[in-house]
Amino acid sequence: MIRNDLIAELARRADIPHVRAHKIVDVMLSAIEEAVAKGLTLQLRGFGTFSTRERAPVSRQNPRTGVCTDVPAKRTPVFRAGTELLARVDEVRSERPLCSKSANSKTSRPLRKQP
Repeated sequence: MIRNDLIAELARRADIPHVRAHKIVDVMLSAIEEAVAKGLTLQLRGFGTFSTRERAPVSRQNPRTGVCTDVPAKRTPVFRAGTELLARVDEVRSERPLCSKSANSKTSRPLRKQP
């Protein structure tokens, strides 16, 4: 699902015009973005928590040239899923089989050629 799909789904479920749904999604996402950019933690109960995490400065080596480079400290955005979202995802995942019986049989997979 992409942003336009989310807007269309909101418009359909709330029975509102597409333009209004677009505005709602834009306002919500910009509010989340601004809060996280300010370093605030935004918690949506049951859905998840948006926050930032401090990353320490590190020194990395370029594998091609061997030159060491200092990577400065920075803040990165983090999303942690809530318990209700995790339960819903697990519920949907358990409803569909991970693999079929035929996918596990040796005959369904082509054999690798021996050198």
